[in-house]
Amino acid sequence: MPDALLRFTFGPIQGFIAEARRTADLYAGSRILAELARAVAHSLQQGGAQLVYPANLTSDPPNVIVARVPWERAEELAQQAAAALHARWRDIADQALGELARLVALDEALHQQWQLQTSDRWELYWAAVPIENGDYATAFRRAAAGVAALKKTRTFSQRLEAGAKDVLSGHRAALAR
Repeated sequence: MPDALLRFTFGPIQGFIAEARRTADLYAGSRILAELARAVAHSLQQGGAQLVYPANLTSDPPNVIVARVPWERAEELAQQAAAALHARWRDIADQALGELARLVALDEALHQQWQLQTSDRWELYWAAVPIENGDYATAFRRAAAGVAALKKTRTFSQRLEAGAKDVLSGHRAALAR
């Protein structure tokens, strides 16, 4: 079986960055995004994938990762990358919750609201396309088109959060008493 190009991306990036009110918020958000992308890239590398874009991880990676993978392992590697992103996000969210708990007492309702808001924060998309007859350019275009088509379907889990909305997004319930 031929190798394949696996294109993996996550978002929403613009909405995440747009909620920054200060430069420090923007910086922290950028660091979080880089950490999540790095978790994806490391997972793919550990699974035997060869990173194409970015070619290395010496600087902060973008939210789009392209790797050359064995075709028969593409789905497995994409699922491992998704699990790595979710695990890193959970680590970051748990660390933030720990910092919040040092400042204020957290009741069960606030803790549950936090878990709800951090449980499905990211939309993940990936597509794998075999590299046929060494035609890398066609595989690259087809993988990009596959991810674009998946993004247009935008599957999501609808949830209603009762109560006053936060001032940053206007969508999530405020973490307040």
